[in-house]
Amino acid sequence: MPGRRAETSAATGSVRRMMVSHERRVLFVHVQKTGGSTIDRMLEEAIPDVSYLQGLRGGRHARLAPALKAHPELKEYFIFGFVRNPWARMYSWYAMMRRAEVQAAEGNQKAAKQLAKNRLWKRVLPNYPDFESFVLRGPDEQRELRRAQITYLRGQGRRADFIGRQENFDADLQKVWERIGLEWPGESLKVNTGPSTDYRQHYTPAMRDKIAAHKPPQGALDIKGGPGGLVDLEFAMQTEQLASGRCRDPHIPTALACLEAAALAPTGIGTAHALLARMLVMLRLTAPEGAPAPAAARQLVASACGEPGWPQLLAAHDAARQEVGDWWAAIRSAAPQKEKEE
Repeated sequence: MPGRRAETSAATGSVRRMMVSHERRVLFVHVQKTGGSTIDRMLEEAIPDVSYLQGLRGGRHARLAPALKAHPELKEYFIFGFVRNPWARMYSWYAMMRRAEVQAAEGNQKAAKQLAKNRLWKRVLPNYPDFESFVLRGPDEQRELRRAQITYLRGQGRRADFIGRQENFDADLQKVWERIGLEWPGESLKVNTGPSTDYRQHYTPAMRDKIAAHKPPQGALDIKGGPGGLVDLEFAMQTEQLASGRCRDPHIPTALACLEAAALAPTGIGTAHALLARMLVMLRLTAPEGAPAPAAARQLVASACGEPGWPQLLAAHDAARQEVGDWWAAIRSAAPQKEKEE
């Protein structure tokens, strides 16, 4: 069987590779900054025969395509990985590198070793003095930063069987545990916890657009991405919260209602959010990412979203996105003027 057991455990700081269990017939693809260190540790503790694929470019962050090319028999295994909001992921990635730099300067030997051996970190830290330069220049200059997360999870005619979302980490990881016959411990471990601040407060509109350029909408009904999607809405909301110091409730509907009442958001933006959020849930249940629901499910989706039929739902969707898009555009156009005044 391919792979071998690591000589030392994760707790002792061993260098890990792509993780596989032949007993459970499972392969884990670890995309950077998506909670993979937690999954590594939990798999090591839960599966006695867990081993590591050797000789793959990228080490623990090797992509599925070269792994299956080297070990085609693993195509029959259950393959899973996680992805993350790309704006949150970029901020977490940069914060991790800077945190390691500080720790190494304070004498932390583990951090010093990481800085010495990680080629990406050695290119990033001296060349991007702040998060803005990392975002605006990094993806153009560093291949790893512009590589789409999904490319780690497909290849050789195969795609991961389950792609979880870091934003829904415990619930999605519990599904994996159930699929491979493990008892769920009740909650995940907390390994390599990232920055505590909201990533959105670290982005300017230009920085937000730079990351969006490397993540085009996945289809006509990509509810999160694209103009007027949920990502635009959340950035608009966060911008107004930070500028005004008000309505900073973590519950988005509550925060939007507060912003509307304070005339800091257009009337009806909460309704637009509710429709888009409901569509996001229903479409994920019935169709591939960004695709329309199949004909047989369209009435069900429309009814669940409070509309009498599919054409009416599409019209309501377009109107909601227009409202969100107009709000975000107004905020963006005001940003340069504010910068001039300051």
